[in-house]
Amino acid sequence: MSSLAFESTVGSDGVVSQDAIYYESDGNVILRAENTLFKVHKSRLTKMSTVFQDLLALPQGDRPGEGGSDENPVKLAHDTAEQVRSLLWALYARPDEIAEYIADNNVDDERWLRLLHVVRLAHKYDCLGLARWALDAVAQHCRTPESVGTTAIVTAIIQLYPLREQLPGLDDWAGAFIQRSWVRLELDDLALLRAAAVAHWFSLERNIYCGLVRKTASHWSKLALVPQEQARLLAGYHNLNEVLMKLPSLTFDIEHPSCSTDREAGSCEANWKLIWHECCFRANRPFLEVLPRLQVIEMALDSVGDGKEPVSRLVWSPRGVYTTSPLDPVVQQVPLPRCWKEYRRATKKLFEQVDTIIQTCFDESTGLIDTTSPALEALWLPTRA
Repeated sequence: MSSLAFESTVGSDGVVSQDAIYYESDGNVILRAENTLFKVHKSRLTKMSTVFQDLLALPQGDRPGEGGSDENPVKLAHDTAEQVRSLLWALYARPDEIAEYIADNNVDDERWLRLLHVVRLAHKYDCLGLARWALDAVAQHCRTPESVGTTAIVTAIIQLYPLREQLPGLDDWAGAFIQRSWVRLELDDLALLRAAAVAHWFSLERNIYCGLVRKTASHWSKLALVPQEQARLLAGYHNLNEVLMKLPSLTFDIEHPSCSTDREAGSCEANWKLIWHECCFRANRPFLEVLPRLQVIEMALDSVGDGKEPVSRLVWSPRGVYTTSPLDPVVQQVPLPRCWKEYRRATKKLFEQVDTIIQTCFDESTGLIDTTSPALEALWLPTRA
């Protein structure tokens, strides 16, 4: 099938015109989507869809014979011309033409967008078998690690989110594909943000807000954010900073299998606090996201455990970790190996909270977070709540 099938037939003046592909001379029912007319075969529509059976059997408004002429078409509410054209392509094209089209790399973005239009309208008109076939074809592509999509493709996937219960499998690949596309391509942030809001895909919406924070205020100013979106973004930015500022002061309650007395355990905890604070200090960079910041801390902690220099104020010696200040001759020992494993086990559990942290910071219901709030430590260390 030629890519001409995807070209709009509507002029800039908004004049209603006949579709270049699907205005069949022997068709017997005329449909209108936006400003485009489609003349097709009623029997094909009614065999495909019980919704079309009902739609074309019922009286269409006050005037008789709706669907019988260009002046009196059956109007398909809320359907775009591109969506209807895609559905008719799936209805009229031969199986070999469809297979050839899907395999044609010269129409890479077009084919996936067309199939997503098929999914949307096939679901709307109760052709679930057709919808699942089209979605499976898209999913096979989107699961490949190198696949990415344009703003139009990603938006079309987001719009399918409310239908996920009737279209199982969408959750398995959609989120990863959207994230990969957003990172690798220059997509329209505002279009995706608003599509996620309309689709009630709240976790994606919060992640997009978090991504906007990473792009800094110079990027925000270029977006036509409405006041509510601006307030949401600034609140999330504030909350994220408060959450990250809390990191160095977090305390970890662990068992001390290597410490035989309370005094030894107290010394072990003091050494750990020094190491933890220094590793957090190393990761204290402006506009650093939660996950990269925790990764820096993780690498610094591994450096301590491996006997390497983790940060500027800590150096390793065979006897342990020393402070570099000549005014402080006290030797700061790394916690004994068994206690060290307990501390590292605790930090790994903390790092597992990344997604929860981001979702909470940008959740509308959270409000403004305060560093001094006990709830903030419970957010990082939920086992204490």
